[in-house]
Amino acid sequence: MNDWLINRMRSLQADPARSTGGAMMNARTVARCIEALPHRLGDTHLPDRPAWTCQTCPDGPPWPCSPARTRLAEAYGPDRSGLATYVNALLFAAAGDLPRAPAVELHERFISWTK
Repeated sequence: MNDWLINRMRSLQADPARSTGGAMMNARTVARCIEALPHRLGDTHLPDRPAWTCQTCPDGPPWPCSPARTRLAEAYGPDRSGLATYVNALLFAAAGDLPRAPAVELHERFISWTK
């Protein structure tokens, strides 16, 4: 994911009036994905927002931590594109919460492991 895309996502979050109807629907999708996390992860290894660190792991590593990745992968089974779509929505939320985080770091944390 490039810096332009991360910056575009952040600008849409900051000024929803600039977004199209599709982007507004995406904001609802992001909210639903965040709400579904306790169900998908069994109420453990959830992100502590807005820092996006793990609430369960010692020392609060960046989320998704290894156990969260494993549980998400198990929840989606062979549907890797469904998993990538889901964590991409979470990346969208994290990009808004972490405006100074480098795009490469966010991509590594949220997307690259889903392959």
